[in-house]
Amino acid sequence: RDAGQPSASATLSEGESARVWVVSDPQQISGIQRVLGPKTVLIADGHHRFAVAALRRARHPAVMCFFACLEDPAVVLRPIHRVVNVPEAKRVGWTSEMARLCEIQPVSAAEELLRWLAQPGVGRFGYYERGRYARVTVREAVVQQWAAASGGPGGLATLDVTLLHQVLLPQLIGEAGRISAGSAHTSTGGSRLCDYTAELAEAVTMAEGLPGGCAWLLRPISLARVFELAAQGMAVAQKTTYFHPKLLSGLVINRFD
Repeated sequence: RDAGQPSASATLSEGESARVWVVSDPQQISGIQRVLGPKTVLIADGHHRFAVAALRRARHPAVMCFFACLEDPAVVLRPIHRVVNVPEAKRVGWTSEMARLCEIQPVSAAEELLRWLAQPGVGRFGYYERGRYARVTVREAVVQQWAAASGGPGGLATLDVTLLHQVLLPQLIGEAGRISAGSAHTSTGGSRLCDYTAELAEAVTMAEGLPGGCAWLLRPISLARVFELAAQGMAVAQKTTYFHPKLLSGLVINRFD
């Protein structure tokens, strides 16, 4: 059918456009409900808000959300990198402790690092510190020891983000580095220990601005992998997935009476 003029539209920061149409025809709405009713849905973002909405459904029987097709090639998962501000007390033995846990190979440029990160493997990270990039691979013995001790499903235990926050950072900087879904990411003194960004260049800039700054550059997780884990009732660590494109906040909003 002819969709006509959208009810709202905007241009996203990366040149993409967002257009919204209001569907008010009861038959069309019923058709959409019939199609979506039996489907399995992955809550990619906002699961806490959805849980609150479910608890309040007696007062608010509907919740605003956005659906995207899992097979849509326009929907992609980007990695979220970590910028760590190493506490002063941990900086002296930082390199030697990293070498104990990981194999570290310097690279000349970010492009070389990205090509290497595109290859398969377990526990692979890009690393940046003080003007230098490196390839970092968690040693196989460390991965195996963690997988055996964790008692969790291997698909979740050996994710790069799990290895970083449950194995590497806790051993490098202590328990403050053990970040999981829903936990805080500040040091005991209140200063930020770990920050997040989906932009590699921004991660590097952020690391350069910190006295003990370093950037851990992660690889993306596939949509299929995230859906597989969620179907088993497992949640990945916070700030693991950055779904792209992002919807604009405020483009559509519920009425507040």
